[in-house]
This record gives sequence, structure tokens and C-alpha cells, in this order.
Amino acid sequence: MSKLKKVLKKINYIQLSLDLIIVFIGVTLAFVFTNYKEQQKEEKETQRVIGLLKVGIERYEGLFKGFIQRHDVYNEEFRERLNNGFVQNYQGITYPSPQYPTHVISQLLSNQRNLNTDAYVLLISFSNGIKRLIYTEEKLVENSEKYIQLPENTGAVSPIYYIEQEKWARQYLRYLDIRKNILQELVAIISQLKTLI
Repeated sequence: MSKLKKVLKKINYIQLSLDLIIVFIGVTLAFVFTNYKEQQKEEKETQRVIGLLKVGIERYEGLFKGFIQRHDVYNEEFRERLNNGFVQNYQGITYPSPQYPTHVISQLLSNQRNLNTDAYVLLISFSNGIKRLIYTEEKLVENSEKYIQLPENTGAVSPIYYIEQEKWARQYLRYLDIRKNILQELVAIISQLKTLI
């Protein structure tokens, strides 16, 4: 016991307390600095992604407006021909799959704490609109694969084939109209997004 008392007498409690305080402050500062660096890195990445999104949405705004103009003409011509009993060839329509910036939007939505609420809500609407557009384009492709070129209605082919082709053509036209409406919604969302980001 006397050895313990001698050791305890030799300890400088003030020095020990100062050492502990210095270590505590050092660890705390290291943690705060690391956390600050992480936040700065995350903020830089978010700003980079927002920059990419700005460029992308401006590009898509122009493209979508062009698609809408094309739909204005094409859908009306298609509808007119269909109403006159002529099913025009709509086979071979393709929409390349990863053409929309869904990964950029997903990354921004996962880091939503760096976005204001209005921009976040608009990005969700934009993302949902893109998903609906992709689904509609898939349906257009499916319908275009069902098209079969039939000879003139001379009675050589059963009338059921003509009825079936007209049904598929009307469904195709419905999806064309849906695509046009979705594109109009997306253009409106883009114009609002451009003011917020």
C-alpha cells in the first residue's frame, strides 16, 4: 500500500488533467474537421450533379418541345387516317433505353438535404414523369410490334384481322397522345425547375 501512496504522490494531477483536456480537444477537433470535410465533399458533389442536371434539363426542354411539335402533326395525321379507315404502318418504332437522366435525379434525391423543398418536390415530379414516359414508350414499342401489313380489304383475309389491326392502331394512338401529354407536363416542370436550381 505504501508503494501505491508513493506513486500517487508522484503523479502531477494538474499535468494529467491538462493532458486529458488536450487529448479530448484534439479528438473533438479531428472529428469536427473530418465531418466538415465530408460535408464539403458532399456539397461539392451535389453542386456538380446540380450543374449536370441544369445542362441536362435545358437540353431535354428543347428536345421535349420538338417532340411535342412532332406529336401535334403526327398524331393528328394518324388519327385522320384511322378515322378514314386506313391503318398506316407504325411498325419498327424504337426508343433507346437509358436516354433519360434517371441516375442523376436519383443521386440528387438521395442527397435531398442540400436541396430546398420546392426543388425536391419538382425533382420528384420530374422523376415520376420520366418513369411514366419510359413506360409509355415501352408500350408504344410493344404496340408497334403487333402491327401486321394487311392487303386491301378485298375479302381474301378475315375481317377480324382488320378489326384487330384497327384496335391496336387506336391503342397506339392513345399512347401517342399520352406521351405528348407527359412531355408537356415535363416541359412545364423543367421551366419551374430552372428557376429553382
